[in-house]
Amino acid sequence: MSRSRVKILIAGAGLSGLSAAFHLGQREYRIVDREARPGGLCRTERVGDYLFDYGGHLLHLRADSVRGLVRELLGGRLLEMDRRSSIYSHGVFTRYPFQVNTYGLPEEVVLECLDGIRKARAEAAGAPEPSDFESWVLYHFGPGFARHFFFPFNRKFFKMNLREMDTEWAQWSIPRPTLAEAEAGATAVSAKAFGYNARFFYPKGGIEELPKALTAGLSRPVETGVEVVGLDPAERLALLSTGEEVKYGRMISSLPLRELLRRCRNLPEELAPGRDLDCLSVRCRNLGLEGQATTTDQHWIYFPEERFPFHRVGVYSNIHPIGPDLVSLYLETTFRGAGVIDVISSSDPELDGLRSTPLWSESGRLVSSSVMNIDYGYVVYDERRRRLLPRALTWLAGCGVECVGRYGRWEYAAMEDALIQGREAAERITGGRA
Repeated sequence: MSRSRVKILIAGAGLSGLSAAFHLGQREYRIVDREARPGGLCRTERVGDYLFDYGGHLLHLRADSVRGLVRELLGGRLLEMDRRSSIYSHGVFTRYPFQVNTYGLPEEVVLECLDGIRKARAEAAGAPEPSDFESWVLYHFGPGFARHFFFPFNRKFFKMNLREMDTEWAQWSIPRPTLAEAEAGATAVSAKAFGYNARFFYPKGGIEELPKALTAGLSRPVETGVEVVGLDPAERLALLSTGEEVKYGRMISSLPLRELLRRCRNLPEELAPGRDLDCLSVRCRNLGLEGQATTTDQHWIYFPEERFPFHRVGVYSNIHPIGPDLVSLYLETTFRGAGVIDVISSSDPELDGLRSTPLWSESGRLVSSSVMNIDYGYVVYDERRRRLLPRALTWLAGCGVECVGRYGRWEYAAMEDALIQGREAAERITGGRA
């Protein structure tokens, strides 16, 4: 077994790991990743004339520093646009988010939603905010909005009892309009853009252009096809898939936290349940079509009803046009657990479901169909995570391991957060001089 030393070992070359390496500049480090090319899930695949990312990867850049960095990296290759997103339910399309855009729904649905939110707001006055997601939805939106969107969509998405999920992720990601805004959205299309994703950026050529640009700016090459397979945090020793043992001073890890804990030697007994932190895996069904395949101008559409197996359809070609009469879109379906993804059956309910919507036009022709499976798609905010996460991150930090990224920190976060966390990890290690 060969042995080596390095001041900083970066495990994982997704956005957070690449950001850490980028901000370390000329300092001594090694960055390894098990895949054949850097980028993590920020990858783009070409299928014939069509480009597909690993799921919907849009850049929501709220911080001036990150927006400046991305513009510097991508230059004139960065597209910027306002969100066009909707929800398909009750046989009609309404604008996203649902809670301020009931205009166009059946009258009885609108009245139920408005009556419910009025009573909920009156009852919530002076009452403490609930800690579980199901009660939180009723507290803020009432039973009408819950029944017609929040409950069916989130049960379909998370595949779990919503009373067992906390609200940390919802606090920043779900808009909570005023009562007046909800009422106004029942009589006309809302002119106000709600939510963190109301405006977004996207690189020409696909999302992988961003990690490519970061990689080009590194002072050292990414060691691809190399994975951290074992770790002794107390001794600060990492075992690589090549058989090499690396003695590191500090480590920055974007490995999924539960995988990192599984690879740790002498893990404290109270952290052992962290090896089974819960999550969702995702299947992205990518379709390439030609002709007048769809008339929608939307970037993505949510499907809360159970009759559709997918929860979201995204239309890449409405974000990044690829050619006349060419349409590229994806269907996203979640499964409970890491890597627990059903194979597509011969009956093909996903394609049948899409064909049953107004998105599908028989004048179009299906040219390609491919699948991307994402073993770690979304983390689950349950009691185990709430109890174990702070202790696990604190213990690892005490052993010189900085956890970064969506899965490294086991949280619902955007690509901007990954870039920030990588930079901040580099700054902590270098004393703020990254």
